[in-house]
Amino acid sequence: MLDLYKQVLVFSFIFVFLSSITLAIDECRGTINQDDIPCLVLLPNSSTNCDTITTTFYDNSSTQLYTQTMHKYNSFTCNATFNQSDTGTYTFYYSTGDSGSIIVEEGLRMIYLLYFALALIIGLLILAIWQQDQTLASVSAILMIVVGTFIGSQGFNELNNMVTNGAAIVLIALGAYILLKVNMENF
Repeated sequence: MLDLYKQVLVFSFIFVFLSSITLAIDECRGTINQDDIPCLVLLPNSSTNCDTITTTFYDNSSTQLYTQTMHKYNSFTCNATFNQSDTGTYTFYYSTGDSGSIIVEEGLRMIYLLYFALALIIGLLILAIWQQDQTLASVSAILMIVVGTFIGSQGFNELNNMVTNGAAIVLIALGAYILLKVNMENF
């Protein structure tokens, strides 16, 4: 039984540390949520160097926000990064004469999921201390590490970078400490 417990613990650590590696910026697709920003604006292109094409972004009131030089995405596509998270319709014009628009809708309020996850973690930790159960403490610690990794990699629109990074570091460190402290006698 102890060997199975060690294997589960090792695979949990591997999962937590590899989960943040699989992140990428997606393509902007017409109507998107605030949570999907930043995203890539793609332009099919096979004949022109991408560095010679610019994309100009405008807000709802046709005020120019910024102009960006496109970059090579792959052999047949150029890309620019769209990074406006306020709700509304944004128009973009390529220097080639093409244009398009992106509609940004209000996304799911991730802060409520954070509150739920933290309440679950604290509840499991209190229950683990009350019952003196190492398994519940380990599950709570693993959840702390997973939530900390998610916060560190995804961030939250409602929180600034310093608070987000601080919360991620505290959750990961506290979760790792509890996980190691609880399981140290099992090794």
